[in-house]
Amino acid sequence: MKEQRAQRLFQSLTDISDDLILEAQPVKSRRTSWLRWGAVAACLCIIAAGGFAALSGSQGTSQDAVETITAQGKQDPLPYQHSNALPAPPPCEAGKTQGPSQADCTLSFAHTRNFSRQRQQLEEEGVIPVMENHPLFSCQARYAEDGSLYCLQLTWSRRGSLEEYSDLTILAGYWAVSEPEDCIVQEVDPQGNLVEPKTTVTQREGIPITTEGREGQKQTVTFQNDSGWYQIRGSWNDAPAAVDALLDWLWDHPIDFQRFPMEAGDDYTLSTLAQHPDAFSGYLPDFAAAGYAESEGHLSLRNGLPVRYEGYYLPAADVARSEDAATDPNAIHWCLDTEADIYQLARCIGALEELTQDSVTEALAAEGQVSFTWDEACITVFSQDAPSVWALIATLQGD
Repeated sequence: MKEQRAQRLFQSLTDISDDLILEAQPVKSRRTSWLRWGAVAACLCIIAAGGFAALSGSQGTSQDAVETITAQGKQDPLPYQHSNALPAPPPCEAGKTQGPSQADCTLSFAHTRNFSRQRQQLEEEGVIPVMENHPLFSCQARYAEDGSLYCLQLTWSRRGSLEEYSDLTILAGYWAVSEPEDCIVQEVDPQGNLVEPKTTVTQREGIPITTEGREGQKQTVTFQNDSGWYQIRGSWNDAPAAVDALLDWLWDHPIDFQRFPMEAGDDYTLSTLAQHPDAFSGYLPDFAAAGYAESEGHLSLRNGLPVRYEGYYLPAADVARSEDAATDPNAIHWCLDTEADIYQLARCIGALEELTQDSVTEALAAEGQVSFTWDEACITVFSQDAPSVWALIATLQGD
């Protein structure tokens, strides 16, 4: 359980999921002609699937063609001839009988960096679109061992009510994209009427574009041009027009992958207070003096400096016998974040010095949590024990 929570915390920092990449992985492009739609659901035709080929080659320039390499050996070259193209990741060792699997090769990321804090700069440079209605932004990049960019994920999000929910993502890389075979499934509704196809293939300036999903479902738009491989994703609540708008923008503004060198990104790592005892010194209550001990804690560092802390505290006598602090009714879950987003800040009931016992008790009774600000930090406390939480907060006010 502790490892899972630590992984979830780290995922919230790096914010790019292996599941997302695995699901989005294309295979080597198969240039079959798109003949026509198949018949109704009885005509089930196969859509190309499977892992995609790991790419080899040097750093990849506008003068060089990049060749794909799999564990079985060389495939046909991909004629990328664009100065904006991603350099290829290191190849698997061809012919190695006991070597890593194809998936192991393609997911052998050595480094992850975060460019989310550069949103305004990236917008001003025209590297990413301006999306004022999506206040949350995440930009993550993963790199091979030699520091070459392997894949990039950009996500714009909006929260609030169910109707406001939105997640729009661009996943980009330097891979060959799979294309459907000559026909796909055609669905019908309970009345026997043809339903708008879940998967369609169109062409734009001679480039095939595969669209999956429809309104009310998650949607993806995938294409490959001379600058790389792109997949645009919309959540179940995003209209197709929102996904199409991102497609139009990408079409006119290929991502400048060279804009994301590893040394320019933020490096987030996980640690503990035991390893960094001075982290947030003076910004955490004296839990020991209040009779509490840390059952589990995670410290997040950005470029070696603490930016976030999450700790589970139990009465000292209960720590040894508690199996899971996260579900223990006596636990106080204390979170401190110096990079709080707009929604976290909106939940704050005030600044530390403005809090009263009544306001803290009321918030905990209504939501099971209380959030407040202190200098540059947003602090959120989850607990069922309002008197103990207030006692801890009062010690901070006294400081």
